[in-house]
Amino acid sequence: MPPARSKWIALCGAVVLIAAVVASLIPANMQIRTGLHWQVEHFLVYFLATAIFCLAWPRPFIVAGVMIAVSALLEALQGLTPDRSVNRWGVGQARHIGA
Repeated sequence: MPPARSKWIALCGAVVLIAAVVASLIPANMQIRTGLHWQVEHFLVYFLATAIFCLAWPRPFIVAGVMIAVSALLEALQGLTPDRSVNRWGVGQARHIGA
């Protein structure tokens, strides 16, 4: 894949990941929901971001490791928000499996 094309694909992945970060850290009443179960939403967002990053940088194990670390960091940061609590198992599993 040409380097310019992979940069655009990586940018798309970054946009999806930034949207996930913003959606994870804004107050719960401001979130836009799809109507799906929240664990399905988490899985789909992380699966989409991971797939896009794997297209841009074909090192899937490294991409997955970074995405798992990012998801764990986001879960820890959600514990600092006043309207949420840390759910180590349910959300962590959905995010990690998505990555």
